[in-house]
Amino acid sequence: MSLQFTVVAGPDRGRSFQLNPGKTVFIGRATESIIPLSDLAISRQHCQLKADENETSVTLTDLGSSSGTWLNDERVNKNGVVASDTIRIGDTSILVERQPADSDATVPPQSPEIESPTRAPGLIEGLVGRQIHNYLVQEVLATGTSGIVFRAVDERNNEPLAVKVLWPQITRDSDEQRRFVRGMKAMFPIRHPNLVRIFNAGIQDVQQLGVRLCWVAMEFVDGYSLQSIIEKTGTAGMLDWQRALRIAVDIARALEAAFDHDVVHRNVTPDNILVDRHKDTAKLSDLMLARALEGAGAEQITQRGQLVGDLIYMAPERTRGEEASHLSDMYSLGATLYSVVSGRPPFQAEHVPDLVSAIQNDDPGPPSEIQMAVNPLFDTIILKMLAKQPADRFENFSKLLNELERVAKFARMTI
Repeated sequence: MSLQFTVVAGPDRGRSFQLNPGKTVFIGRATESIIPLSDLAISRQHCQLKADENETSVTLTDLGSSSGTWLNDERVNKNGVVASDTIRIGDTSILVERQPADSDATVPPQSPEIESPTRAPGLIEGLVGRQIHNYLVQEVLATGTSGIVFRAVDERNNEPLAVKVLWPQITRDSDEQRRFVRGMKAMFPIRHPNLVRIFNAGIQDVQQLGVRLCWVAMEFVDGYSLQSIIEKTGTAGMLDWQRALRIAVDIARALEAAFDHDVVHRNVTPDNILVDRHKDTAKLSDLMLARALEGAGAEQITQRGQLVGDLIYMAPERTRGEEASHLSDMYSLGATLYSVVSGRPPFQAEHVPDLVSAIQNDDPGPPSEIQMAVNPLFDTIILKMLAKQPADRFENFSKLLNELERVAKFARMTI
């Protein structure tokens, strides 16, 4: 019993894939999923579909997703699937149909019209070992919504660095490409120990792959993203509040430096905070990237007017379409710290409209209600950063830092 699955609602509407007997596919937001979707309301590894070897059944299994997996409007953990069923995950609905008799592909190539906006077939494999500008690409460090980050070496001085290559779909025309390069080059003068330094940016034709790529060369940080640390820190994902406080100080200092140059980050999330494994210091990456990606291609991958990044860290005023500011960056840092010390974001919901409503209207409650070890003074600072009205947050990052340093002194911490 071979089945075809067609996305009938959501950001990837029109996309389809097939499942043959004995096969398993994983569906999620992560680019390493066999079926990666661009719906920000689904989990990185959301669910799986497995076809029986005997061609008798297909089983749908939820993989511990935050918003659940629904089959014909009923939430399920594990359930059989048949033709005419509808699977719903996040804001995506998938119709189950019998596979056409003349098709035997497990996961067919996507047509250009419905190609996943976060993938470019062969791009990852095709760039390893090649040269971009003066940089020899060595290995993949990470993949994300906006592109791939490679480890590379500058052949002029044999120094390691990171090169981020945007997915070709994001900057489709020369105007968008030039805007991206200008935005990145504007960051060259900004230097701070807690900001990932940008060295260079440009556009390069890769004739062997038939693509024209935008890239940015950055400081290589030998460490991990804060998101990966959260995921590896026990089942609850909580970090010691004192370590979280040190990270807060590092990133607040980075944002203060950006503010001094009239730069708003726009996408402060755990994915954009890197922790150096040797020094245990935190650095903020992708400064100015969200602004540089404001264009038609970027709008395709973000949906609903969102910029690149996770809605759960977005300030209330930004969910209403207001312009980003240093105070919205402050909110995003507060939401990140809340997730770090409590093991969950300040607001959660099964559907995007409900999440937006919670961000705009609900009280998150103090993190110490979830992790009792959190210092009450740190609790108060995080909640002030999460104030609904920008005017109710700290006036600037200098004042935020004064309060964070006061808590550290009270706890006899060195920062």
